[in-house]
Amino acid sequence: MRLKNTIKMSIGLLLLAQSSVYALDNSLPLKTISATGHADVTIPQSLAIMNFTISKTSNNAKTAQQDVRSISDKLLKTLKAQNYISLQTSSISISPVMSYKDSTPKITGYTANYAIEVKAKIIDSGNIIDKAVEAGVNNVVAPQLIASDEERNKAKLEAIAQATINAKSQADASLNAIGLKAVDIKQITVNSTTPSTFQPKVSFMRANADAAPNTSIDAGLDTISADVNLVIGY
Repeated sequence: MRLKNTIKMSIGLLLLAQSSVYALDNSLPLKTISATGHADVTIPQSLAIMNFTISKTSNNAKTAQQDVRSISDKLLKTLKAQNYISLQTSSISISPVMSYKDSTPKITGYTANYAIEVKAKIIDSGNIIDKAVEAGVNNVVAPQLIASDEERNKAKLEAIAQATINAKSQADASLNAIGLKAVDIKQITVNSTTPSTFQPKVSFMRANADAAPNTSIDAGLDTISADVNLVIGY
């Protein structure tokens, strides 16, 4: 009787040991492979951001400021009659003009500045530049050309999706080559970049010999990039 009990106990311990080993093997962490995918999506530029400055210098600050205000009133009235998306004053300043004759600083006058930023469709930007110059603007910064926020956001998501597929394809190709298969995604890291603003070449064209020159703005393309890193278990 004791022998039978001893045999049963030994078999039970053996089964328990086998069960414990199986559970341990089943809980081992998956091995992982890492792959990074890249994608570029290009979209047409459609908007121009223009900066206009009126600058006047006079013997005293009040006169300089009045000269600028007179022109800025005309400028705002002119620009508000054009096709634009947004228009805002970007800076107003009055600063002394210094002379350093014989190394002695001396104020010889004052310069007043008034700057305004205008966003418009590229198709309308050339005409807006012309109207601003006619209104008295004496400093025009080359317009920054960009795609719309809506198009940039759509392109960003598309680039991320393409980069993710690219990363997964790379990982699958590597695993398949050695007879392994992906089990699940352990980690996803997304990095996307937006393009720097483009400074276009501004040219003047004439419709005929007697016509005033029209400013021509040629748009380009924005490139939205994305990099996606996947850590995949196998």
